[in-house]
Amino acid sequence: MDPMSEESLKIMIQLKAILQKDVTDHFGRGRPTLKGVEDVRQYAQDRLDQYIRELQKQSKELQEVWKMGHPFVITSRISLDTHTYAIDITAKDGPKAPPR
Repeated sequence: MDPMSEESLKIMIQLKAILQKDVTDHFGRGRPTLKGVEDVRQYAQDRLDQYIRELQKQSKELQEVWKMGHPFVITSRISLDTHTYAIDITAKDGPKAPPR
């Protein structure tokens, strides 16, 4: 799977929507806090890892490409528009990747 293919982009957009719904359902009852941002990031990263493991089970190509791990990380923030937690998916070497 080419990392920049249109199909890959569609899958990542769908994954982000699913993860955002998971986060909203799981953390949406209280007011967002700065400590909660890290909890949300970890929760969403764990969920993303689970989804990708399932995708790998269905694709020999993904198993080969990501045998050392997938390149995606979650970033989280508090949305000032909606006052909820928001997540993004980026590549480990992408411009929005968290510092190492």
